[in-house]
Amino acid sequence: MLYKATLYRNKAGEVQGVFAAARDITKRREAEERLREASIYTRNLIEASLDPLVTISAEGKITDVNEATVQVTGVPREKLIGTDFGSYFTEPEKAREGRIRAFSEGYVRDYPLAIRHTSGKITDVLYNATVYRSPTWEVAGIFAAARDVTERKRLEAELVQAERMNAVGKLTTMLAHDLRNPLIFISQAAELARTQPDKADRMLQLIKENTERSLNMIEELRASTREISLQRIDTDLTSLIRKLVEETQLPDGIKLEVVISEGLRKVSVDTRLMRRVVDNLVSNAVEAMPNGGKLTIRATSEGDAVRVDVEDTGTGISEEVATHIFDAFYSTKAKGLGLGLPFSKRVVEAHEGTLSFTTKLGVGTTFRVKLPQRV
Repeated sequence: MLYKATLYRNKAGEVQGVFAAARDITKRREAEERLREASIYTRNLIEASLDPLVTISAEGKITDVNEATVQVTGVPREKLIGTDFGSYFTEPEKAREGRIRAFSEGYVRDYPLAIRHTSGKITDVLYNATVYRSPTWEVAGIFAAARDVTERKRLEAELVQAERMNAVGKLTTMLAHDLRNPLIFISQAAELARTQPDKADRMLQLIKENTERSLNMIEELRASTREISLQRIDTDLTSLIRKLVEETQLPDGIKLEVVISEGLRKVSVDTRLMRRVVDNLVSNAVEAMPNGGKLTIRATSEGDAVRVDVEDTGTGISEEVATHIFDAFYSTKAKGLGLGLPFSKRVVEAHEGTLSFTTKLGVGTTFRVKLPQRV
């Protein structure tokens, strides 16, 4: 109970007695106790967090921290409070920008920063922050939590390095395997040309063919690792396709059909690179028809794009191969590095186009290039 007492007097000013009033404050005391317990419980939760937790004012000053923040910065709590939030990061300006964004948008998610300890140790973190409000619903500050991702980034870097070394290993194996055969041919042909002059012309031809094959492999590898730089010109695809057809020697047993729609608008392309793309698709189509078949090259308009289809009636592509067909160094062929299709896809996409395919086992495959038409 809460008592309040007041003296009362007579007209002469003499004390006559005491007037007392009692108020039951049990419920208020209980509410205060619950509030105190809730505050202690909340503080314990905050301190138990392994993640640094910080509250920040609108001016960017730290108003409260937990023990994890003390540990990651190396600065005592009493020295942290009242200082600038951004001053504990390797990029103070970036931290300031994140704080401003949180105030303007109400939150930030997975904002990358790096905390610098007084010892010089750097901890990579992802900050998640949200505004908190006063009882009158006005924004009072920001509550920010940082998740330490240093170990995760280290593991990711190790994974990237492992994948890089794996790719180098695959490349070395492929080069050793694929270049071995033409080099053996060259060595043997040179020896035969020296010891058997009557076979010199044929041996020199073999040396030339295998040298070109080796150089093509090396060029294919170089092209796959270079950044694609386009030298665009407005091009009539009709003439490009017809020139390619004229210069392509198809094996016996393969019938060629070229279908070009009238009125195709020009496209802005690097003709050299686009020629290599179509060459790759035609070569793949021919290799898919070892027993002969029909090769169709079709150029049509489709909406705002020009579409070029290279269609074969070959063996088709299995589901397993189809999922890897644009992966570098993936190949089911006895020859080649598996770089032709990945390179072709990069070239087409550099032209803001798409390269896709449809296939059916035992029926054939169609590769489709779509390029934006010149306005």
